Amino acid sequence: MLAASYTYPVFPEAVDGRELMKVSALCDCAVNAIGRRIEEQGFGVRMMASVGRSWVLSRYALEIDCRPKMYSRFSVKESVGPVGCISTPRY
Repeated sequence: MLAASYTYPVFPEAVDGRELMKVSALCDCAVNAIGRRIEEQGFGVRMMASVGRSWVLSRYALEIDCRPKMYSRFSVKESVGPVGCISTPRY
């Protein structure tokens, strides 16, 4: 499995009252990392739209060990599983 890592900053609008990143903001970054990787691999939303197609996120699970603090930076690691004709798992 080839993996890619994407780094994101934690801005004030993405944190809760304890200055920890909200789970919803973490999810946004994870989905963004998947989209960036798909674009890099040449079959992202732009390419799919050019041929009248699209991709859909059908299932989603996120494991969070800790939440980053405001103004810190963190990385999302995205790995592609076996490529199938209908779906591709990403880890």
